[in-house]
Amino acid sequence: GLWTDDTIMTLLLLESLLKKGGFDANHQLTLYQRWFDEGYMSPTGNCDDIGKTCLKSINRFEKTGGLKSDIATELDNGSLMRIAAVVLAQPKLNLENLQELASQCSYVTHGSKLAADCCRYYSTLIYKALYGASKSELFDYQLDQSYSQSLREIINTKKYQTTVPERGIGGHVLEGLI
Repeated sequence: GLWTDDTIMTLLLLESLLKKGGFDANHQLTLYQRWFDEGYMSPTGNCDDIGKTCLKSINRFEKTGGLKSDIATELDNGSLMRIAAVVLAQPKLNLENLQELASQCSYVTHGSKLAADCCRYYSTLIYKALYGASKSELFDYQLDQSYSQSLREIINTKKYQTTVPERGIGGHVLEGLI
C-alpha cells in the first residue's frame, strides 16, 4: 500500500511548481534533498528507495549547489516518471512553454537530451489529452527536428508498437515512454 519513489518525486515536483509559481531548480532540489535526508512526503517517514541518477543529483546539489545535471549519458526514466506534475501544476501554459518547463524539470536530475525530449513529448500527450485530443490525434502527433533523432524515429514511424521489450519495461527512458 505504499507509493514509489517516483510518486514521491512527482508530489515534490508538483509542490515546488505550485509554491514557486513555476520552475525553480533550487527549490526542487531542496525538496528532493529533504525527502532523501528526512523522509519528507514519504508514507514511511524515510527515503526507502531512490534511483541512482536522482541520488547523484541530490549529492551534487548538497556538495556544490549544482542545479542542473550535465551528464549526457543519464538515460534512465526517473525524470519521465514525475513529469505529469508539470501539466497538473501549469495546465494553462501554452504548449510551447509547457514543453520548455518539462525539459527544464528533467535537466534538474537528468543531463540527457533524450530524457528531456521524452519528458517534452510525454507532457505534450498529457496536455493534449487533458484538452480533449482523441486517441488518434495523440498517436498521429509528429515530432519536429528539435527532438532527438532516436525519439523521432520511434514516434514518427510508429515503431513503438513493436519495440516494447518482451521482458517488460526496463529503466531506460525510451522503454519507460513506450
